[in-house]
Amino acid sequence: MRFTTTAVITGAKCYNNTVDGVLHNFTKIYVMTDLGDSGFGSATVEYKWGTADNIKKIQDLPFPLNANISMEIVTNGNKQMTIVHDVSPVVQK
Repeated sequence: MRFTTTAVITGAKCYNNTVDGVLHNFTKIYVMTDLGDSGFGSATVEYKWGTADNIKKIQDLPFPLNANISMEIVTNGNKQMTIVHDVSPVVQK
């Protein structure tokens, strides 16, 4: 199931390095998410967003950042995962 949502990104970080012979290359974004029935207010949820190069698209923007986030929910039959495909900053008027 693919969809686009407008959300607040509170932060982002990237990593591109080899550890014990294994390449790790990703960007993570931190998105404000409502707590719903389990509490009050909101919390920050971490999502992986492709490679470390993606950080360049948002690193010079002021945070927190309003953005349209293209996401997809997928499963392997046992576990559900959320994939972030794209982040488009919302221009403040």
